[in-house]
Amino acid sequence: MVQAINHATENRTHIATNITQHGVEPPAIDGWRYGEEMLGV
Repeated sequence: MVQAINHATENRTHIATNITQHGVEPPAIDGWRYGEEMLGV
């Protein structure tokens, strides 16, 4: 399970790097913030 979470984090980081190189500011990729917004916690 830890490996799956780590892999997902690595993928999000790569995507953020790629879109930044194209002049686009990436969205926040914080898992805690996502949970707060999606679950209302």
